[in-house]
Amino acid sequence: MPTQTGHRQDAAHRYIHGQSGNKRLHVMTKTLVKRILFDGTKAVGVEVIGNKNQDKDANQTPREIRARKLVVVSAGAIGSAVVLQRSGLGQANQLSELGIKVVADLPVGANYEDHSSCIATYHVADDLETLDLVMERDPSVMERYLAQFIHGKGLLTSNVTDAGSKIRPTAEELERIGPAFREVWKRQFESAPDKPVFIQTVVNGFLGPRTAVPKNSRFMMFGHIAAYPVSKGHVHITSADPYSLPDFSTGFFEEKADVEIQVEIARRMPSYRGEYAPLHPKYPDGSSASCVRLDSSPSFNMEDLVYTEEDDIAIEEFVRQRGDTTWHSVG
Repeated sequence: MPTQTGHRQDAAHRYIHGQSGNKRLHVMTKTLVKRILFDGTKAVGVEVIGNKNQDKDANQTPREIRARKLVVVSAGAIGSAVVLQRSGLGQANQLSELGIKVVADLPVGANYEDHSSCIATYHVADDLETLDLVMERDPSVMERYLAQFIHGKGLLTSNVTDAGSKIRPTAEELERIGPAFREVWKRQFESAPDKPVFIQTVVNGFLGPRTAVPKNSRFMMFGHIAAYPVSKGHVHITSADPYSLPDFSTGFFEEKADVEIQVEIARRMPSYRGEYAPLHPKYPDGSSASCVRLDSSPSFNMEDLVYTEEDDIAIEEFVRQRGDTTWHSVG
């Protein structure tokens, strides 16, 4: 993001679009990399074919592209892992079973990691200006916002998450969270006071399909993102065929510690009008944590919720059902 403009830019605009006159740059579209070519253990090029997923008549005859200096594989956490494995870089026993010659026995694809997240939705005051107005696509509303956007103003200039925070549990909360996370706390967080357990983002509206919520309703969403999840997933090829789907697991919430750290905070906000029940845990009847719908701001003197063992089970079921990616894949 350039500091001069504050506008986000993508890699293509920064590194490719301005190079249209560069005769040393060749961009091949609708092309799929089958594998990296090696001379011994040195990468010397790539083998490519036309991509049938983008062009059903694409030429499937392999074509070799040789490198004079180096080969850079930059296909993302998932794409890079499968290209490397098809090329012979991976766990030897798995590659051998697929008939792939092993160049190097390495744990490629074995440590997939992502920031697992869980989003909760809340009602807010009906007179609050939220992104729901944009998501509903009312022509008269959009006309007004588009006129503001031309001048860099108005709701359309929002980056959706206009507020966020880094969260660490208190000593009292640590006792309640559970033994699995307390072990992780001592190992990763206790001696690093600037290291957050959670990243919390606040979205000024409901970003899901409008069919999932009542018409003309106003919402806010809280995203709870595990900053340093313990759970690990994997990306493993299932065939040397580049069109075969990989064996992919996010690993989300496979470790108990990643489930134990969900928290409750939104009900302290003046704009809060209750939880949107369809997108919250299904608490047992009579639970003090049950969803509510308010007509006015809550009292700032409210007591903390006391969660029962049954409530915790409902929360865990919700987290496992609603947990999702933040598209921060590494591995």
